[in-house]
Amino acid sequence: MNQDVMIKEIEMDEIDEPQHVARSNIDDAALVELAESIQRIGLINPITVRPVGNRYEIVAGHRRYLAHRILGRQTIMARIVSASDTDAETMKVVENIQREQLTYAEEIHNIRYMRDIMGLDPRQIANMTGRSLRWVQQRLDALQWPADVIAAVSEGKISAGAARKLMQVDDPDYRQYLMDCAVRNGATEWTVTGWVQAWEVSKLQAPIEEIEVAPRQRDGVSYKVVIPCYACRQELPVEQMHIIRICDRCKAAIDEIRDQQ
Repeated sequence: MNQDVMIKEIEMDEIDEPQHVARSNIDDAALVELAESIQRIGLINPITVRPVGNRYEIVAGHRRYLAHRILGRQTIMARIVSASDTDAETMKVVENIQREQLTYAEEIHNIRYMRDIMGLDPRQIANMTGRSLRWVQQRLDALQWPADVIAAVSEGKISAGAARKLMQVDDPDYRQYLMDCAVRNGATEWTVTGWVQAWEVSKLQAPIEEIEVAPRQRDGVSYKVVIPCYACRQELPVEQMHIIRICDRCKAAIDEIRDQQ
């Protein structure tokens, strides 16, 4: 990308809005507040545009441009850069992630755009945006969340940390119940963590299957098979045992609980 930059007043009618917009929707009230701020103290930071034919396309500063339209301004101060399509898209997304107050859904949208459209891996995205690799990976993981969970985080009803804990609940109905409780009570991530842990333990309390026990005999002599209980380690006849199918994560949770007893 050519680093030569020129700043000058440009006619508003000569500027086209960006093809890729970082925000899924723009808050009208916030836009009016921005316009009022520009009216009072002026435009502190020029928008960034690039030449496209005989016109200009916004690279960064879309909201500032819209605020000028609200004010009925005929011109706007702009930083003109020479950029390819790829460079322009990179600048748009990076500038918005770094500087704009995006919702969680908008952050996810932009990170997905950088990965799927721009072909960047998580480490490249982190380097370009100045965010940590963990921050980027969390947004990529959130692509798998249901839309209502993403919306709850974007609207500030629950924290992203609480949402990540809720996603450990694989029962959609119970997850929705916990989310409703979290929203109503303003539950923190730690509170939701406790709810989820209680749910995980509760799944282990009910036996899933009975063991079919056939008579044990050796050389014509009947005998009992005694095995230890996995939870309390008490040795009991096998016919008093139950099968519980659990994954490695749940087994680790049981081990932790048992060790604390």
